[in-house]
Amino acid sequence: MNTITGDPAADAKLGARVHYTLAANGVRRDDIEDCAQEVMLALLTTGSAVRDVTSYACGTARNLAIHEIRRMAHQRTHGDMALVERTPSHEPDALTLLQRRQTLAIANSVLRAIPRPRRELLVRFYIRGEAMRDICAALGITPTQFRLEKSRAKAQFLDRVARAQTLREAA
Repeated sequence: MNTITGDPAADAKLGARVHYTLAANGVRRDDIEDCAQEVMLALLTTGSAVRDVTSYACGTARNLAIHEIRRMAHQRTHGDMALVERTPSHEPDALTLLQRRQTLAIANSVLRAIPRPRRELLVRFYIRGEAMRDICAALGITPTQFRLEKSRAKAQFLDRVARAQTLREAA
């Protein structure tokens, strides 16, 4: 059995780096193993001519990732229309939209039923996107109190939404 570095543990570590480099550069999960094998084959064929095996492997993996992405883009743009027709639409269907509307209606009614201080905290932080320090100043609470109340309010909100959805589905 040929090893690249002479040490199986170092080869495994190198293989993991190559897999990471390929994934980080956008190679699809299905193609990572094939590309990694090509990188390892390139390392075996160059032999001892390479001084820094890790840099060479990562560079080869980056180049292979670029080639693979270009190949996928070309295949997508010049492929047959059957592939495009089989690709599912990203637009939600009517049932999904109806379920979303129902969930939003439940969430709005639950939010209105939560006591005012907690409701205000949730609205300011999650809906309006206000910063913690601004909310603390406006409500006259400390950051620790803010985090505690936000956690409790969020848990209460999520619990009530889940219970309301369960009741709606049971009806």
